Amino acid sequence: MFLKDAGRLGTPDHLFGLAGECALKAVLCGHGLIQGLNPRKRFRVHIDKLWNEFNSQIQGRGMAPLNASCPFVDWKIEHRYKEDSFFTAARVDRHREGASQAMQILQSAQQGGLVT
Repeated sequence: MFLKDAGRLGTPDHLFGLAGECALKAVLCGHGLIQGLNPRKRFRVHIDKLWNEFNSQIQGRGMAPLNASCPFVDWKIEHRYKEDSFFTAARVDRHREGASQAMQILQSAQQGGLVT
């Protein structure tokens, strides 16, 4: 967390959201829910909307759901242009935990052979 420790909160905050989003979309691809280059509209969203959609889509597919409370509810793709003073350490930590949870789901899917 070099950037966070240096007071550069915007970049890690943004990247935690994108990392979580990519992890969840990889799992959705593994389940065949996202196919090709033109996914269904409900999957053409960022992590702030994808979190709850992911939970609704994996029900009955043998996977543990994400936390019911979306840690990215305040994350917006447009925030990448905000000054570092816009971000707080608590916000970045919450987004880091959310990205970590998404990565754990991805790793579980990889170990189960669902995602390569």
